[in-house]
Parts: sequence; C-alpha cells; structure tokens
Amino acid sequence: LCQKWANYLVPGRCVKVCGQMVKYPVDASTTGLGLKITRLEPVECPCQETQKEECICLEITENSCGDGKYVAYGKQSNGRTWMLELGPDICKLFVKGTCWKVCGAVTAPTTRGGPAKMKVTKYEKVDCPCDSGQTECYCVTVLKADCNANPPVLYTKDAKGREIKVILTSDMLRMCYLAKPGTCWKVCGKLVRLDSGEYVIYTSTITATDCPCAGSQDCKWTRGIVSYVRYANNKWQVGFKRCDGTETVYVANEDLIDITRRYKLSQYKGCAELCINDNNEIVIWKALPDQDCCPK
Repeated sequence: LCQKWANYLVPGRCVKVCGQMVKYPVDASTTGLGLKITRLEPVECPCQETQKEECICLEITENSCGDGKYVAYGKQSNGRTWMLELGPDICKLFVKGTCWKVCGAVTAPTTRGGPAKMKVTKYEKVDCPCDSGQTECYCVTVLKADCNANPPVLYTKDAKGREIKVILTSDMLRMCYLAKPGTCWKVCGKLVRLDSGEYVIYTSTITATDCPCAGSQDCKWTRGIVSYVRYANNKWQVGFKRCDGTETVYVANEDLIDITRRYKLSQYKGCAELCINDNNEIVIWKALPDQDCCPK
C-alpha cells in the first residue's frame, strides 16, 4: 500500500483509510492506539464526513416561500430551533402553528445559538404538541459530551445497555461540562425512540449520582487482563484473567465500546475493568493502561 500510493501519502493530500484499531508499544511501559490499514483510497480535499439523516418533530413558527427561497422555521419541545430547507411544492404546507415530523441531512448552526439546518427528504404532518413518551428517570453513564452543540448533548449508556442521546437545555450547560466520560447521572425527562432506532431523552432535570448505575442490570466491577475476544453462539466471548489469578469467560450481547470511547471490545486485548451482572454478562467496561494493571 505504501509503495502503491506513495504519491498520495504526502502532506496536504487527503485519503480515506479503513482498517483495524490496534495497540502498539510506544516504549517499555507505554502503549498507543493505531490503525492497521487494510484499504486506502485517495479522495478530494477537504475530507467530507457522510451526513447522517436525522428525524425530529417540531412546531412551525414561520415560513418563507418565494423569491427562490423555500424555508420554514420551527421549534422542538426542548426549545431547539430549526431552519428547514424545503421544495417549492411543499413549502406552503408548513404554516405557522402546525406540527411536522421531518427527516433529512442536518447541518450545525452557523452561529452560537442560531438554528440548526435540515434539508428535508421526508415529512409527515402530526398532531400538536409534538411531545411523546413518558416522563421517567434513568441512570446513565456518560460516554461523550458535546457541550458546544445547540442544545448541549450527552452520549450515554443506561443500565440496560442502551445507548441514549441525552438532550440538555441551555441552562444545563454547566452540568454538561461536569459530565466527564465515565461519570454517572440521573436524568429525568421524555424518552423517545426515533425511526432510526436511536434512543433520545429530552431532559427536564439532571443530577450527579454514584457509579455504576443501579437498575435491572446491576453489575459489579472486576479488574484484570482481556486475553481474547471471539464471536460464537450470537455473543461475544471474552477471555479474562482477574487480578487474583483466576481465569473465566464472560459474554457480551453486543460489541461494546468502552466508556472512554477509545476501543471496541472485539478489538481489545490488555488491562481492563469489566462490570459484570448476575448472568455473567458484561454491561459496561473500561480500558486501562497495561502498566501496573494489578497492583500488589
């Protein structure tokens, strides 16, 4: 690959690479994370990420359908504002006070506090208000926080192993900055499941709580070395040597990403902490440095 694409592997060129994330030794006591490349493809600069289609429900506050401009403005129940890019044939349907479920490619706001933009590809008129789902409370473990989003967003996992996007209000920004990866929070609000299968909570309250999250899948933490991971019988099987020297095999129902968001379970070998439930299943896990994995 290096010889074949030598003309492209120079500063200023853009390439798309695929491969497997692997750990490699930096020195005698430190390991790093790298990509073992299996495929390489030159692309135009700058690199463009594939836009993910999202679906939302919102109430229309204004529209503008003329002079070559076909847009509508709306607001979700969580206060987030949107500008919808529409076709001339449907723009006049989006009148003030109506509610719509729309899907399309999303562009981030161009100004702080400004509306996000969506180029609408699917639409359906629905009854107002848009609120759906039940107001309940959940304990979640933070995987990643995006406090620059409008509104702020936490990417989390609950005690059942579901990945949930927690949508905060603008006055919860301080909480967003405190929500570091691996911390646990009690969030209350409306939980909805989008057509894409993604879970979203529109948060009304959020408070810090102890880890791990208690729930239908209570788990206990154990530290040791992941020796192998393989897929068999529709589950991931993880060979694990505990720090007390005993060896066992745990299972995971999916290829879990560790709470630092750095590693997939299927691609990991080395020191880790696993949170195990009563069924010998891994609920969540955390990659750790190999150095001093099992202190005496």
